[in-house]
Amino acid sequence: MNKREKILLGLLSTLLMIYLGQKATSLVKNDNKALIKQYSTSDLQKFITQPKLSINQRIDVVANTKNFFFKFSKKTTISKKPVLDEIIPGPQGYAAMISGNFVLEGDKIFDYVVRKIEPNRVLLRKNNQTRILKRK
Repeated sequence: MNKREKILLGLLSTLLMIYLGQKATSLVKNDNKALIKQYSTSDLQKFITQPKLSINQRIDVVANTKNFFFKFSKKTTISKKPVLDEIIPGPQGYAAMISGNFVLEGDKIFDYVVRKIEPNRVLLRKNNQTRILKRK
């Protein structure tokens, strides 16, 4: 045998010794597992029939009075009031900026219909009622 084969044989024998040592220690550890007690059905019946603990103190649960998510409140509709921002002259008449929205005659804004846009005011109509927005 040459030198290389002797080194490989020594390395394999060392690995074999380590492997057999681990197997031997695992067999010893398995003997300790045999000491665990095994329960039968009669033992389990004892655990089931143990007396339950009685409640000595009464626990009062205080409910939170806040209505989460407004679940039970009545529906309310909040109608926004239009505010005239600006009146803009154009080639085919006037346009207006009402509460940040660009509107022309006939457009709807906050349940109102824009009836007429004049140089100093805007006429809005809702349910046969007229509302006048004047330029400031």
